[in-house]
Amino acid sequence: MQKIIINGISSAELVEVQTPEPVKDWALVKINAAPMCTEYKLYRDGEISAYLGHEAAGEVVAVDTSNKVAVGDRVVVMPQYPCGECELCQADEYIHCQNIIDLKAFTGHPEGSATYAQYLIKPETLLPVIPEKYEL
Repeated sequence: MQKIIINGISSAELVEVQTPEPVKDWALVKINAAPMCTEYKLYRDGEISAYLGHEAAGEVVAVDTSNKVAVGDRVVVMPQYPCGECELCQADEYIHCQNIIDLKAFTGHPEGSATYAQYLIKPETLLPVIPEKYEL
């Protein structure tokens, strides 16, 4: 797959990287739209980064053992990779989770977290389905 990286001051590049694969209750999502948040500051200041973007909208293209999303579902990609088990996560305050999942340790490779890419992987709990009546 391709993704965007920042490689210097006001310099970005499209690079080829390994396409992630769904694991357990995580789904592979094809990114259709990703907003620009503070990434422009990284670009402007030349802060090198290979993992850009943290929220998006897209379509589920593969699942492993998911039962909350299915291939073809249009979804919102929520930010971060919370543990899903701590007190904060259980109280729907996952954004404050102190036990963020190490993507590389969990999946075996580092790719799949950037939304400025063709694909990413996310836990199904962070992929609310977009109702059909709304267009992307």
